Amino acid sequence: PDDSAYSLELRLSQTLRALGQHQASNLSMIDSQFEKEILTDQVGKAAELGIDLSHENVRLKNPLNIELDVMRRSLLPSLLRNVAHNIRHGQLEGNLFEIAPVFQVKESPDIKGNRPFTEYPQLGIVMWGVESESWLKVSQVSPFYRLKGIIESYLATWNYKSFKFEALNDVPGFLHPGQNARVFVEGKSVGYLGVLHPATALKLDIKLPVVVAELNLKTLLTGQPKVLKAKPITGPQNSVVCAE
Repeated sequence: PDDSAYSLELRLSQTLRALGQHQASNLSMIDSQFEKEILTDQVGKAAELGIDLSHENVRLKNPLNIELDVMRRSLLPSLLRNVAHNIRHGQLEGNLFEIAPVFQVKESPDIKGNRPFTEYPQLGIVMWGVESESWLKVSQVSPFYRLKGIIESYLATWNYKSFKFEALNDVPGFLHPGQNARVFVEGKSVGYLGVLHPATALKLDIKLPVVVAELNLKTLLTGQPKVLKAKPITGPQNSVVCAE
């Protein structure tokens, strides 16, 4: 990415870490069979999600091994693999986010002509388990609303004019049909939020509640940083007289 894009992604990373999230870093390559198993054939509509999960994978001509044969079209499968790894090692509650590119088969300009693929910056977030308020008390807030609050805090901190969450009409197969939403920012769909479908969790041997989100940073970072304009003070002014 160029310097401005890198600076914005670094600032976003700092914002999320300040909100208590932990950053992950995964390979851009993935096993095509594993990715398809997680995302399923029912990937929703790009116009509604703000993210296109239906496009063809960018395949590697000479992959290092058969488990790294395509470039990622979503950050979610890698992050869910991280969740399963943490749970197997006794970390029964936590969160992760990743800021990284996803890829699709579409020509884009390069230094020497065109390259046969396009990459887009994306943000993926996962939360799992039940958060404890203290060693004596478990949080009463569901993971879905905890992650929704994290996204709202990020959008408010970055001074977006408006944002809302709406239930999805065409729900991707990896999300719970009754606990999901699309993220709508300044009149545009920019991503999705939802509880992981139990059938998808079972494929990874995950038996704890997991909530996931993925946001389109190409759309979200356009026009950033927002410039705040000072407003003049209007209305009656009060004056105070002090004795000498």
